[in-house]
Amino acid sequence: MKTPPLPKKSLGQCFLTERQYAHEIVAALQIRQGDTVVEVGPGRGFLTELLVDTPAKIIGVEIDNRLQDFLAEKFKAATNFSLVHSDFMEYDLTALAGIPNLKVVGNLPYHLSSGIIYKLLEHNRAARKDSSQPWFTLGVLMMQREVAERMVAKEGSRVYGKLSIFVQVEAMVDLHTIVPATAFRPTPQVDGGVVRMEFLKIPEHYPNDYQLFERLVRFTFSQRRKMLKSTLSQLAGVHPMWQAIDFDFTRRPESLSVSEWCALCNNIATRIGKSHS
Repeated sequence: MKTPPLPKKSLGQCFLTERQYAHEIVAALQIRQGDTVVEVGPGRGFLTELLVDTPAKIIGVEIDNRLQDFLAEKFKAATNFSLVHSDFMEYDLTALAGIPNLKVVGNLPYHLSSGIIYKLLEHNRAARKDSSQPWFTLGVLMMQREVAERMVAKEGSRVYGKLSIFVQVEAMVDLHTIVPATAFRPTPQVDGGVVRMEFLKIPEHYPNDYQLFERLVRFTFSQRRKMLKSTLSQLAGVHPMWQAIDFDFTRRPESLSVSEWCALCNNIATRIGKSHS
């Protein structure tokens, strides 16, 4: 076996080195016969070693051509492993069409973790409308602790915000485990957090107009210390429709639960629709 290449700082590579956390991540995937697991950035194959011992088919998506060669050699005997040379942010997930029981796992580059989460959410949102598109049922993803805590935060928390709402409207999410910075090489400046996401095919609460929902949430949280009546009065196309709704607009955006955000958006969408009819 060749010596693995050194971590590449430009790609944000910090490799997990403590086996107990790799076992916890794989266990959280609850892999069954017939599953296919997409691994984002297999790196040196530390997590992959455990994944190929499961009944699942494993697809590794790796951008680093140095690691491509290393992984191809390391897992050449694993008949359930295939490798794709691509940046996951540019990887066309529709290429997975026709594959059932899709799951996603990975130790994400910290500078890309939010972007990867949003990519998965956007993809599944499209797949919910188009049954020919591949559907991810579950994700177990490592990222910086701060982002993990934002994903699971509830209303009223100081870290509750856009990411919390956009994730929780699409998935049941929990913070599975905290991984200390010392478990990685090179050692990052912050701890990691493993998040488990069960994507919801039929969400309990969902906006009727997602574009309006996204616009409302992003705009109001850009001025999160202001009351909703202040921010909504500045939002073209929404003002003054909101004024006719029975709601306490002296509240601030971080005080609204995901279900309240969906209900408020749907009320505003109805008012806008009536004004155009």
